[in-house]
Order: sequence, then structure tokens, then C-alpha cells
Amino acid sequence: MRREYLMFLAIVIVLLLTVGCGRTSQRGEEGFMWYRTGSQGLEMNLMHSSPQPVIYEGDTLTVSLEMWNKGTSPITLGQIWYTGYDRSIIPNYGTSGTGDLPVFENFQILDYRDQYNNEGGVTYLDRKSGDIYLPIGTARYPFRFMVYACYDYQTIAPTAICIDPEPWRTNYDKPCIAVDVGGGTQGAPVAVTHIDQETTSDSIRFKISISNVGGGTVVDQLYTTSKCPTSFLPSDLDKVYLDYVTLSDLDITGTCKPQSPIRLNAGTGYVYCEAPLPVGPAFKTILEVGLSYGYKQAISKEIEIRSI
Repeated sequence: MRREYLMFLAIVIVLLLTVGCGRTSQRGEEGFMWYRTGSQGLEMNLMHSSPQPVIYEGDTLTVSLEMWNKGTSPITLGQIWYTGYDRSIIPNYGTSGTGDLPVFENFQILDYRDQYNNEGGVTYLDRKSGDIYLPIGTARYPFRFMVYACYDYQTIAPTAICIDPEPWRTNYDKPCIAVDVGGGTQGAPVAVTHIDQETTSDSIRFKISISNVGGGTVVDQLYTTSKCPTSFLPSDLDKVYLDYVTLSDLDITGTCKPQSPIRLNAGTGYVYCEAPLPVGPAFKTILEVGLSYGYKQAISKEIEIRSI
């Protein structure tokens, strides 16, 4: 009898622990989660075997494009280009006017990741060409179908740092130590990757490292759509605009050099800012950097048109 009672008691304890752990996990999932991580902005995918890898003359080229905004900024200005093929062979409109595969089109994805939405926003574009006809005597027409996307994006990078007016004093306990910190990624294709600081007799100087971490191309936001996808000049590339730099409640943007735009060299650029040295013991605070820029990326697929 005692053995049965002990077995029953053990089962009850296990069930209570399981339920308790489950509730703790659920509360964690429903509560606040830090969302400014990752290096993605827009993610594009060609869905449902579209376009078909082999298409026969007389058929149409169909495109089902999935576009996810997986970063932490809305896309208010964006443009998609469909290219890589001869539009005299694969026309936008067929003889019956049923095609709707344009050269380019504008788009928006206003939803983005935040503490309540860990998925971001998504939109789907379903497009098709007119009827395909090969030139007389042509048996095969292979090409690389490409989709370009150009869009404006923003990075907001808050980083916890230690401000110590007297870093050389080590004869008493301090709440924090002033050290250089890594910024990581902030849910965008351009990131503040490192912050170095130097304390002088009357100021704190910051060296802020900015990097392209998304795998695409940073472009000047003045020409994001007007020069998309291939009309950007070398002088239009790798330009990031500094929107603001704040230290706690102090705006130090005006002290930063170089002035906007910041040029990236081999994917990385630097901006130097300065703040007055406070009085008192060391303390932790937030250095926040806001950046804006244009971004270009592409996906592709090999296609072949065959004669009947």
C-alpha cells in the first residue's frame, strides 16, 4: 500500500513540475522579447516551382514571388524588377491581353518585426507573361531569370555602454567598467558592429563601426528607385546616412564626423562622435545610433524555353 502511495505521489509531482515549466515557458513566449537582432531586411523567394525550369513554346512564364520583411523597419518605398530575358520572346502581354508580368513595379511592406510580432510582414506577387514564341529555327532558349529589389531601410542600434569619468582610478569598486563593446546586429542589413570609446580630460570620444551585413548592396537612398537596378554609379554605392546619435537624453549628432553620408569601404565605415565628460561615478547608459540607406538585392533561377 505504501509503495502504491509513493508511486502516486511521484506521478503527481512530475505532473506539477511539467505544468509549471510549461506555464513558465508560455509566459516567456508571450512576454517581452528582444527583437532587434539579425541581418535581414527583405527576403525574397520564388515559390511553387515558379518559373517552371522548362517551358514550352506557346505556354506562359508564371512567377509567384514571396516577399518577407524580416527586419525591424517598415519598407515604405521599394521597387521590383523582372529581367534576364528578351521581351520580344517572352512578352508582358499576349495577343489576348492576359499577361501581367511588367518590367518593374513598386511595393510596400509596412509590417515589420517588433516585440509583439516576431515574423515581420509578408506580401505575395503572382505574375505571368503573354504567350511565348521562339524565333523560327530556334530549338532552345536558356536564360537566367532574375528579380531585383531596391528599397529604403533604417537601422536603429541601441547599445548599453559604461560611462566612467575617471577610468584610471581603480582604488574603489565601480558599478561598471568602460570598455569597447560589440554592437552585433540590429534586425537590418546594415549594422552598428562595434563601439570604441576613449575618455579624455573633458570629453568621451566614440568610434562607431558600421557594416553591411546583409549580403546585398548599399545604395544612396536619394536614388533607390530612380536608378534601380543597374543605373547606379560608383559614387551612388555604399552610402549610409546618419540620422542621429544620442547618449542617454543628449543628442550628440552635431559632433559626429564625417558628416552624412558615411562611405563604406569593403563593407565597413566609421563615424567619430564626442560627448562632454559628466561628473560623478561610473554608470551604465544607452548610446543609440539611427541610420538610413537604400538597399539592393537579387534572386535568380535558370530557365529554358523549348520548341514544341
